[in-house]
Amino acid sequence: MVGLKASFGLISTRGVVPLSYQFDHVGPLTRTVGDAALVLSVLQGFDPRCTESRRRAGWTGRLEPGGRLDGVRVGVIRTFDQEPPEPAVAEAFQGALACLEGLGAVLQPVDMVGYDMVAGRRAGFLRVEVEAAHIFSTVLRDAPERLSPELQGYLEFGNRATAQQLMRADRRIAAAAFAFERCFDEVDLLVSPTVPQAGMVFGNTPPENAGTYTIPANFAGTPAISVPMGRDPDGLPLGLQIMAAADREGALLMAAAAFEAAAGLDMTPPEALDAGD
Repeated sequence: MVGLKASFGLISTRGVVPLSYQFDHVGPLTRTVGDAALVLSVLQGFDPRCTESRRRAGWTGRLEPGGRLDGVRVGVIRTFDQEPPEPAVAEAFQGALACLEGLGAVLQPVDMVGYDMVAGRRAGFLRVEVEAAHIFSTVLRDAPERLSPELQGYLEFGNRATAQQLMRADRRIAAAAFAFERCFDEVDLLVSPTVPQAGMVFGNTPPENAGTYTIPANFAGTPAISVPMGRDPDGLPLGLQIMAAADREGALLMAAAAFEAAAGLDMTPPEALDAGD
């Protein structure tokens, strides 16, 4: 599957159950990059009834099959080495980098100077917990049975956060977004595995660091897309994340489409098992 997160505010969040006003994004989940571009062209646009909506350039181009990336500077974020991926993910990512080079991209290591991934993740969690505690305060007070014990714990933690804690978290988030956006002074696009692990088995609890590679683009409100880059030995899908500066959906989609075509992966889901199997 292909998952597209557009620039913050390009797609209205009106009608979506909120979790975090600061970080919530809406985007399509599709089978191909072309489908994602098509759905984006329909969903995008300023919504005068959505406080988080922004007037942005949006996607107005066409995806040409068999595109190349000659001369496109693609940054590989060395900072993410603080939390290395699983071996199968790392191996597939090296293969994806080789594919990008074969398309003419120029790979270049970049750093998010001063960014601590664990501290950044915790700061993001705190901001989300505080906002969610506000959003769901009535439900938590009047009908807590509608919420899972885990979610109740998150909301109660958010209720206990002090102004000083939230200020420190917000400053850390702002510094991370700044360090991330500075990377685009050196390169046109950034790449990483989407998550450090393979796709989660249904029913399993995702690891705490599952979103660690996607957090910086959320902090900065910049677009990102996840495209398949293979499977692990158990057949679970692996994702490549491509990120661009704000309002660069066109460059993002074209790079993703070029990689998708060159990789030529068959990611057809396996046949579902019968309930008795």
